[in-house]
Amino acid sequence: MKNLWLLKNKADNRNNKFVDKIPSWIYLLICSVGIMVLFYGTQLIVGTSLQTIFNFIPETSSTYRFIGVICTFIGIWMLLLVYVYIFKNPISSIGFTRDWSYKIISNILSGLAIGMFINFAGIYIYSHMFNVQIGFTEQISNFNVYPYVLLCFVTYLIQGGAEELVFRGFLTKWLVKKYNLLLVFLFTSILFSLMHSLGGFNPVFLTYALCFGFLLFLVAVDSNCIYKSMVIHGVYNASETLFKFNGDSMEREHLFYANANMEAYQDKAYLIISVIILVFCVYYLIKLHKKNPKWYFMRSNQDC
Repeated sequence: MKNLWLLKNKADNRNNKFVDKIPSWIYLLICSVGIMVLFYGTQLIVGTSLQTIFNFIPETSSTYRFIGVICTFIGIWMLLLVYVYIFKNPISSIGFTRDWSYKIISNILSGLAIGMFINFAGIYIYSHMFNVQIGFTEQISNFNVYPYVLLCFVTYLIQGGAEELVFRGFLTKWLVKKYNLLLVFLFTSILFSLMHSLGGFNPVFLTYALCFGFLLFLVAVDSNCIYKSMVIHGVYNASETLFKFNGDSMEREHLFYANANMEAYQDKAYLIISVIILVFCVYYLIKLHKKNPKWYFMRSNQDC
């Protein structure tokens, strides 16, 4: 685990000493509030400023939803890139490494496979456990629909990528200045789960989001870049939208159907998917343990 990007810190010693003087609970509180303001404040500002765009798009179209997601999350990308430019930080300070070797390409491709596998395996197991019929919609043979499918994947790669830049990139880099990777692993995953539950408390969804946060953090550490976790996150979110459930209007990007109501599906499927995610977590924990049995004690400016 040499040259782990998460632990590289080019800030001067005065900055590090200032961080060390801040009490732990205050530092965590500052980071938590800061991320919430960054995450939701940027979405609100950008979404409001681009509201005029939506006036030209029918609300019932798939494009309306996709453009809404893109406008909401593109602001986070822009803000973090501005942060890198203004403070003259290396691009790796938010998770991008400059090594475009075959390893990066393999990380992207394996992220694509993992994201698709988690969702499709979860739905397949769910369908067999609860006798739910799944299959292809008529749209699968309509080649005119595939631009919408592509737009769907681009949209959710932007969304998932923005969330990864915030949680596994920006936030993690600030936390490892003061805490070891184990505490950062737990804190960022819990915060990731809580922020996905602000719309309504659901213990099952909270658990599912927590497990997903665990996996994405472990992937970022193991792959030594943020690309793989971004792809897993984005592709998983996109693949969810390809399924049509009972009561859904037929959207153009729906290539598959599941003969179940979304409400009945969600809790049961989320538990199944959580188990699949935890299996991947165990795999990555074993990999990291083989690389360095004490990886979770590492923090910024230590030998990695």
